[in-house]
Amino acid sequence: QLYFIPLQAASWSADQAALASAEENSWNAMERCLSQVTVQIGEENMKLMESKAQLVEELMAQGLSQEEARLLSRYRKIADYFEGVLPWIQTPKNAANCILGQIFRRLKTEEDKEQAEISVSPEALGELIRLLEGKKIRADLLKKTLESMLDTGKGCMEFLTPEDLAGIAPEQLEEFCRQAIESSPKAVEDYRSGKEKALKALLGAVMRQSKGRADAAEVEKRLRELLTAPTAHA
Repeated sequence: QLYFIPLQAASWSADQAALASAEENSWNAMERCLSQVTVQIGEENMKLMESKAQLVEELMAQGLSQEEARLLSRYRKIADYFEGVLPWIQTPKNAANCILGQIFRRLKTEEDKEQAEISVSPEALGELIRLLEGKKIRADLLKKTLESMLDTGKGCMEFLTPEDLAGIAPEQLEEFCRQAIESSPKAVEDYRSGKEKALKALLGAVMRQSKGRADAAEVEKRLRELLTAPTAHA
């Protein structure tokens, strides 16, 4: 009995030492694992940052500003959506304007932008933008139509009439401009005396006559030509 107690104590001490060693080995293994995971996460973050930087450069090369490129590349699904529109259009900036404008206004939170649940497909948006680029519709009509598309998920042709797509013949636009000048002598006088804002009144008259189908930039250009020409109507 006198020899049993020391042997039992020695056995218990050895077990404790083995347990402590096992715990230390376990902690060391865990630390090594955490270290490897940290390195891996760091590498993945670095690759992600490099990928976004490269995407920003590519977008800027397509005519976008740095801020536009940064916003589009910030969200992977938004960037993919943008890329999906490009095969259908000529000018990437037109797609950026639609996405960062009307579409972003509907994606109110960061999570919404990350999910990028957009009711209009990239192809459908491309079809709408192509009408703008082909001068079939004006920018304001594009915005109005896109709002309806986003509300319903339907394509642009569901909201555009043949009259919308017909545009204004150059001869008819000319006539509308001359009529606006003839019927607004006060605005004509103000413009010629240096009051630039007076041109807006003439522009508004032409847009009303054309029922909004005329291109505002084109109307403004023709009005200026008529108002500065020696034979312009008073």
